[in-house]
Amino acid sequence: MTEMRLGRGAYLGIWIVLCAGQLVPFFANFGPTDDSVRLMWVIVWQLLKLPLTIGRTNDLGRSPDDALFTTLIPVANAYGWYKFGIAPTPSKKRWAKARSRWNGQVNWYNLIPQALGLMAKTAPVGLGLLVLVSVPATLILDQMEKWIPVLQALPPESLSNYASAALGVSGFLGLYSGLQTMKRKTASPTSWLPVIFFVPSLCIVGLFAALASPNFNTLVPLISAALAMPFILVWYSFMGTFVTLAWTANMHVAETGEGDSGDAMALVKQRLSQVLPAGAARVQWVQVGGQMFVPGLFYWVYSAFVIPAGLLENPVVHPLTNRSGDLSWGMMSRLVKLCVVYVTVMMVPSLAFVVLRHGGAVATAMMTGDLVSVPLSTQIVVDLYSNGVYWWVTATLYLMYQGRVAQLRERVEAQAVSIEMS
Repeated sequence: MTEMRLGRGAYLGIWIVLCAGQLVPFFANFGPTDDSVRLMWVIVWQLLKLPLTIGRTNDLGRSPDDALFTTLIPVANAYGWYKFGIAPTPSKKRWAKARSRWNGQVNWYNLIPQALGLMAKTAPVGLGLLVLVSVPATLILDQMEKWIPVLQALPPESLSNYASAALGVSGFLGLYSGLQTMKRKTASPTSWLPVIFFVPSLCIVGLFAALASPNFNTLVPLISAALAMPFILVWYSFMGTFVTLAWTANMHVAETGEGDSGDAMALVKQRLSQVLPAGAARVQWVQVGGQMFVPGLFYWVYSAFVIPAGLLENPVVHPLTNRSGDLSWGMMSRLVKLCVVYVTVMMVPSLAFVVLRHGGAVATAMMTGDLVSVPLSTQIVVDLYSNGVYWWVTATLYLMYQGRVAQLRERVEAQAVSIEMS
């Protein structure tokens, strides 16, 4: 697909047909009538435009992943269509020049077959880790929903006392976090572990303070979301980081042929304490920053190589987040596009599954964090699928890390040779 070329006329003709297909439910007496199903219909037809746009970007000599912004990002659609859709096919010389700017770079879409191959090689361990990170969390969250009536029944005095106690703990953790930040260049990795609980403690403070409000106390969906967030942050900070490390270690062993799964887990055990704080920071700041999109996206890209760098480099370079940022600099656009693909592949099928199985209202509840309205079996399927997609992302980031390190090493060697010759 990354080599397919599609001229302007063919692109516009197929694009018009796909747009007409998108609009069928809104202007015809057949097709879905439920608003949520209509939305999914539009999204699916929009995804069908992706291979079409890849062919068009190839014809212009641009990187195929430029098609992601033209297809998947609403604000960029109009500009991308103007830039790619009606632009004429360049001459052979201009096409080759445009293509030379990106061809040969370490890119996520070229690594898809290799990433899937590594997942297949490590499937027995990888699937077990997938279940470990997904199912227990879903079951615990399901049990936590039963706490909501208990919390709603607490008298205001008790809620105030709990909020004060949580505020005291949060204040201590905040002070500790500030001191750690001041000495971040010399602080040991393990000294950051208490900081992992700072943001979750703030969530608990907010939960109890809000429950004391009569208006908030009647809003079960908001209580469910506020109750789940601290647990999700802590669970994925610890268990999520461990599983990501284990996925990466097993894939590294499978790729290099040096050892077996036992050796991989021994490496995880050796490096876990050094990588855990940076991995937890990645989890939490992406989650929190993701509420405003841009900060979460930036931190996702900047910390993309925290896990492979912390696992494979000897000695481990601290702060790991800065090391990751040094590696990701120069390939941030490609990492942004990988993140866009990750979110799209994770969310669209999940929402389609929930909409088709339970309707739009349940899908909306799931998106807002209201797990009370989502059946347990559906939660398990969605979590397994979502974390499975992240398994693929982990494999891709591991391979991009390997390629980036090799690329930088070649540059250093080339510079050394150049200096010797001069």
